[in-house]
Amino acid sequence: EAYDFGIGKTPIFSFSHENGSNVYAKLEYFNRFGSIKDRAAFFMIKKAIQGSGGSLNKVIVEGSSGNTGIAIGYIATELGVTAEIIVPPGISPGTLEELKKTGANIIMSTGETNSVSTEGAINQAKKKARDNPGLFINLYQHGNESNTMSHVYTTGPEIEEALGKVPDYVAIGMGTGGSITGIGKYFKERSRKTKVYLIHPDDSSFIQGLRNFVSAKDKKIVLDNIDLIDGFLTITAEKAFSAVKHLADNYGIYAGHSSGANYYGAMELARSSGPADIVTVFPDSGVKYHDLYKARKLLSEEFMTELERKIRNVPSGSILLRN
Repeated sequence: EAYDFGIGKTPIFSFSHENGSNVYAKLEYFNRFGSIKDRAAFFMIKKAIQGSGGSLNKVIVEGSSGNTGIAIGYIATELGVTAEIIVPPGISPGTLEELKKTGANIIMSTGETNSVSTEGAINQAKKKARDNPGLFINLYQHGNESNTMSHVYTTGPEIEEALGKVPDYVAIGMGTGGSITGIGKYFKERSRKTKVYLIHPDDSSFIQGLRNFVSAKDKKIVLDNIDLIDGFLTITAEKAFSAVKHLADNYGIYAGHSSGANYYGAMELARSSGPADIVTVFPDSGVKYHDLYKARKLLSEEFMTELERKIRNVPSGSILLRN
């Protein structure tokens, strides 16, 4: 059903390492609404509708830093459901602009000690639904099993079909934890030899869409599936941004900085593991971070415009693209 909605079956890009390893990155910004969160949002909303007897008359309220909110906003609107997205005050201008297009009601969270943290937004959404159960429903992406299962049912099988094999490693960043637990669960059930590594920023770094495992407060999905995790890879924001530039300069890939973090972490794992097949995901593109990249002088205005145009020219479908 997600496929009929234009979600899933995204292409995979293959990167070769000099030691014989291959890193396979699922380009999730080719989902209909621009990110990997389209999958989880669709599954969570559909489950909520089914749980309400086929018609959801409550308002979906969710705390989000961007991609989940965008996906929920667009999908809920198309399915005839009202959505309210609570966002941190430090949300990027590009993300906020996209959120406003979705048809959802956008509210800034209050009382944040960190302007870019989603913790306050998440807590406000949970409280609003708890205090008004007849009016609101909180999908709670950080603890919703449908988040994980969306990747067990779609992303994992798509990767195996495209590669024609089970990878040696899965290396993915922790946002809500849905993608790493879902893809990890799928492949661990296929082979006991597959190892799963969680990529996260160090405690002093901010990487949009990723959270530090130790300091993150809402990590129920990961804790519920902690037996899937074999190791951790810690990345600095500077490494993530350097990877964004590397991907743009060398491959013409316009990646978001969580994608940069996943690429850097997966390549580090490739360096240390010897010849191996490693799977990761690129959650979103750099389109929403245009102003941020410009401010950091990461990429030129002209180059970013060219890269954005190139995104539209990549063939659709769950196919394998080689560099």
